[in-house]
Amino acid sequence: MEQIEYLEDLCATLPRPWAVVGNGATHLKVGHIIDSFPVVVRFNEYVIEGYEEYVGTKTTLRCVAWVSSTPRPAPLISPFIPKPMTEVWSTCEQSKNAGVIIIRPKKGTGKTGLLPTSGYALLKLLNREKVETTIFHMDGLKSGHYWDENHVHWNRHKGTYEWSEIQKMQYIEIYEHSFERI
Repeated sequence: MEQIEYLEDLCATLPRPWAVVGNGATHLKVGHIIDSFPVVVRFNEYVIEGYEEYVGTKTTLRCVAWVSSTPRPAPLISPFIPKPMTEVWSTCEQSKNAGVIIIRPKKGTGKTGLLPTSGYALLKLLNREKVETTIFHMDGLKSGHYWDENHVHWNRHKGTYEWSEIQKMQYIEIYEHSFERI
């Protein structure tokens, strides 16, 4: 991947449509559908091994709230990093040494309340940039993770509010028919 510093530029560079794969619990075996997208974005400490038929195997980008030193093969993006790249690199040597690329937004996505999820912030940015996106395995933090259904989400996120806002986004399609629209 060429050197790109801003998510907006990345959106303009990569092919469309995108699949954004959340970590919500699921019973749908849609891995082959997810893998058919030219760009697949996953979140945080996602797990693929053992869940391929549900979540696919392809990962183009990994989206996190800030910086993770857990090695993954995909470039790292964050909708929250406000600093120039040189400042970010100086604070995350582990990620730099692991060959991680961090891409940040040029322009913020606006106030959404206390601590928006990285998923919501990314979808808001993709919608603003008119990137046709289908989301999988996202349910507004109603379930645990597909690999740990007992996972309790950090309670500072406004999952219900975010989920209702995501459903209004023009360029975002919700794939999973198992989750009702509000």
